[in-house]
Amino acid sequence: MLKYLLKRIGQTILIVILVSVLTFFLVDLIPGDVVLNVAGKDDIDEAEYWKIYYELNLDKSTPERFVLWLKGVLKLDFGTSYIYHKPVWDLIKTNIPPTLYLSLLATLISVPIGVFFGIISAVNRKKKSDTIITLTANICNCLPQFWIGLLLTFLLAVKLKWLPTMGFGWPSKVGLAKHIKYIIMPLICLSLGGIAGFTRQTRSSMLEVIRQDYIRTARSKGLSKRRVNFKHMMKNGLIPILTILGGRISRMIGGSMIIENLFAIPGMGVLTRNSIMAKDLPTIQAIVMITTAFSCIAFLLTDIAYMIVDPRISLAESEE
Repeated sequence: MLKYLLKRIGQTILIVILVSVLTFFLVDLIPGDVVLNVAGKDDIDEAEYWKIYYELNLDKSTPERFVLWLKGVLKLDFGTSYIYHKPVWDLIKTNIPPTLYLSLLATLISVPIGVFFGIISAVNRKKKSDTIITLTANICNCLPQFWIGLLLTFLLAVKLKWLPTMGFGWPSKVGLAKHIKYIIMPLICLSLGGIAGFTRQTRSSMLEVIRQDYIRTARSKGLSKRRVNFKHMMKNGLIPILTILGGRISRMIGGSMIIENLFAIPGMGVLTRNSIMAKDLPTIQAIVMITTAFSCIAFLLTDIAYMIVDPRISLAESEE
């Protein structure tokens, strides 16, 4: 198990290093004059132009600038944003909390509801409840988030005037009641697809387990349906769910660019869009690097969870 973990940690470090190299060099190839982006205007005098030019180390070669950038990254210094004129790390620290908060809430809603409906659908295969749940999950899985957001805004905010059309505020600042009103529509948009995905995956996994010999043996021994379903089927049937969960967690820090922009939530999605539109290179590089590192850690934790749930996985990897 230790050998497998060390191998996975080594792979994670290698991926982060490769992404950092590719990110820097690809972003460096984006057309446009970086100096003018930093200045925020096209008509600057020559003295100001060359001052900014040397401050950005543009007189040095690309490999030299990469080394300088990497040294800063190791100290959590990603440079200064071109459009916000603030340290990039400060911007990220400000924008990460709303994104993580909404993503975590959406995951906590999606997982139990999706798993519950998936189990109900699987144990009632080919019955009316299975048909309804499967059809609903397939429809919800196909609905675009922006369409759901626009529909909810039109019905709940514009027509019924129950909820604000946009905005975000923490309970400590705007009060719990107003905070809930702010997050209801974004949470629905972020959760529906997750519920549908977990429902479909749980149903498929549980149906695979139902066909196994040990399930038939358990039933032939006279064990109750509840005990067979929850003790024997769930333990093995829910292992593939970890894959979806790991992927969902890995996307948390990136945020939902569509939903955050639609509801004017000051999160990572909005920061990413603004940075791309303004060619804010330091911020783009930082977002890609942090998102990659977070994703690698999420999948590493998923692998560890696999080994905890099913020790045979670590044994198989060790034998290879």
